[in-house]
Amino acid sequence: RIKDKVNGVTYGKLNFFEDTGDAGDEYNFSPVPEDVRVDRPDSVKIERVRDLGFIKEVELFASYRIPKELSGDRKARSNETLMIPLKLEYILFRDEPRVDIIVEIENKAKDHKFTANFIFPEEVDKIMNDSYFGLVEHPTVLENDEEAIEEIVPRYAMESFLAILGNKGKCMIITRGLHEYEVQRNDVTKISITLLRAVGWLSRGDLKTRKNHAGPYIPTPEAQCLGKYRYRYSFHILKEGSAEEMFENSKKFLLDPVLMPASKLPENVFPHFTAEKGVFLSALKISHKRNGIIIRFFNPTDKKKKLSFERDVEVVNMAEEPIGVKSKEIVMKPGEIVTVKFPLGG
Repeated sequence: RIKDKVNGVTYGKLNFFEDTGDAGDEYNFSPVPEDVRVDRPDSVKIERVRDLGFIKEVELFASYRIPKELSGDRKARSNETLMIPLKLEYILFRDEPRVDIIVEIENKAKDHKFTANFIFPEEVDKIMNDSYFGLVEHPTVLENDEEAIEEIVPRYAMESFLAILGNKGKCMIITRGLHEYEVQRNDVTKISITLLRAVGWLSRGDLKTRKNHAGPYIPTPEAQCLGKYRYRYSFHILKEGSAEEMFENSKKFLLDPVLMPASKLPENVFPHFTAEKGVFLSALKISHKRNGIIIRFFNPTDKKKKLSFERDVEVVNMAEEPIGVKSKEIVMKPGEIVTVKFPLGG
């Protein structure tokens, strides 16, 4: 349970795990007709609580009893079960409204989907997530179409975070390498982030959620994802709910600091620059022709933002071709992407 004292919102059910059968393939999930959902651990033990003043860490272990695999006719899951161990660590911050989460799981079962779930205590019509250079908004309810090849569900892909802005509450979930989530709305809004899908086929023609095959009918036993996995994600309470705040939180969580002696930094590799708050770096690399360095910025906000360099830089397009602009100062429009190039060695 987390209480947002600023907005007066209590989040009562966060980061609970659910396991469901999956009769799908590598393209699509498909529910098991006679499935038994596993949403409670068989056992839980708090292993360690450590208070360091500015952060607090809580470590616990849980076990989930999960059916071993699908039955032969793929209409149910087997009666035989396996104990799936899970290690969970929460990191709470004194000065930031966020909780970082680390999950370690050893998957021993087949034909199932394992998700981390969060309940937002309001019904909302829309949810948003990041793409490469900005925000994308999605409806939380979709109408199915019998003519559609695939079942239409509010299941979306994110680059690294999703966000919900309610009448009172505002929050976001940032993930490392987890890109799929699903939304369900019923008095509250439930977000399910896919941690693991274990399936054994590239494509099948008997899915409940898709007509016919989506690819070759080939067994893929390694797609059962047996073994140990480690996940990191973070729950943030938002103050404003602006694009700038979301991307700033995301970068703080995803980008670990790198320290190196100043004496080892190469001189005159690229000019010093300053970026107005709300401008974010998306690429820093050697150019395709290996004759310069490329830096790419994007402005996900709805305001103009300024970039300043110590000397003139050449503006190029996404293909790294000059567009005839050289300047020390660049004013970025809302939603604009700017790529600059300068010679190696200054």
